[in-house]
Amino acid sequence: MKSIDSNKVIPIVRQKGSRNVPTFLATKLYIDFSTDDEYESAFDDLTRAIHNAPLYAKPEIANNPFAPIAPAQKTGDAVLKLMTEVVNTFEAQPGDAGHMLYEALLSRWAGSRVMFDLVLDEAEQNGLLKQHSGGYISLTPRGKVYAVENKIVVRKFGR
Repeated sequence: MKSIDSNKVIPIVRQKGSRNVPTFLATKLYIDFSTDDEYESAFDDLTRAIHNAPLYAKPEIANNPFAPIAPAQKTGDAVLKLMTEVVNTFEAQPGDAGHMLYEALLSRWAGSRVMFDLVLDEAEQNGLLKQHSGGYISLTPRGKVYAVENKIVVRKFGR
């Protein structure tokens, strides 16, 4: 009886005082009919158990918190915003002009000068830009790869 399916046998306890069931049924669901005042509730529980219609439905299983997910691109990435301005300026320059002025980039920056300097330094530490004397900034080869990888610029062959 211990291996019998729990929906084949439902013990009904009618005795008052103790709710002891035989040991072979101890692990099974039982319905308590020992109190006459709660007979209707117990009968409802028994009927629901027989018809496999629980009073409360189980909630749906949520997403697995351990499932691998694709990393989301940062929307507030200041380096990405700076590099977008640098690349757009670089693309707009005619010929071999590979330098842009610090002041020109700063004028396009939406934040404070302090924040601009911090982001500019971070981009330089990452090897994306190079700051030169005289207030000039140039895009490095690594910065160009960053621009393509982050879809700041796309190839324009066969216009």
